[in-house]
Amino acid sequence: MGELALAITKRTTTTPLSSAHEALAMVERQFDAAWLNQLANDPDIFPWVHGAVVGPMDCAPIAADPRNLILAGEHGAIVMKPVAPGIYDVHTTVLKTGRGKWAVAFSQACAHWAFTKSDAVELGTRVPRGNIAALALTKLAGASLEGEVADAWIMDHQPIPAKIFSLGIIAWVRQAPGLYERGQWFMHRMMAEVARHGREASYQSPGQIYERQIGAACEAVFGGQPIKGLTIFNRWAAICGTPLITVLAMRPLTVDTGGSILIFRNDDFWVASCR
Repeated sequence: MGELALAITKRTTTTPLSSAHEALAMVERQFDAAWLNQLANDPDIFPWVHGAVVGPMDCAPIAADPRNLILAGEHGAIVMKPVAPGIYDVHTTVLKTGRGKWAVAFSQACAHWAFTKSDAVELGTRVPRGNIAALALTKLAGASLEGEVADAWIMDHQPIPAKIFSLGIIAWVRQAPGLYERGQWFMHRMMAEVARHGREASYQSPGQIYERQIGAACEAVFGGQPIKGLTIFNRWAAICGTPLITVLAMRPLTVDTGGSILIFRNDDFWVASCR
């Protein structure tokens, strides 16, 4: 069996780490407007998104800007537009077939994608008055209400009020599904590596918050945002008075945890030495 076939077999037979990781695997970043146009012009979605546009929606200008993140799934898509460094304005469109459980899992997966695979540190969104489904989804996805602003949305060519919600990366770490499981994975993997060096290894969890912090760092590292991930962890470690993680090299990513030297490659790591 060739290397490509082996990789596909491994990817399709590996059990996801959590339901959050299973949902994350269904998120695809797109660079064209075909799916967005289909969603925006759906009869149930169009009245809420066309604003002052007369006639069919054309999302080609959105797709043409490489700074925009178009995250697509089976029943919908989320567009994240950068409005400042690390801050994105979020627009969600979900077909009736995906509303409810799927929409919540998809929204959470897109937030996970943004925080671990891009420069995003805060996601903001506007929910126009009267859009009950969007309001419920925004709350279930973990965003916090900032307040209501008059004339923040255009509905049938007329400005209407909208509630403003936001989700910052620190709040996301506290509540996002899948981070605790990744943190546990890291600690068990760490203990196995320490044992491989002939050292006695045991792990007693200091509490779920630790696993969440290290899990978030891991997800960002694996997502191609190593400095961001380690900054998240070091922020928490500095507040708690625990050792910081120091970067020794970027390629491959090599770090000093204060007790071990770790080398990361792809979606795994190994301990090069431990003290």
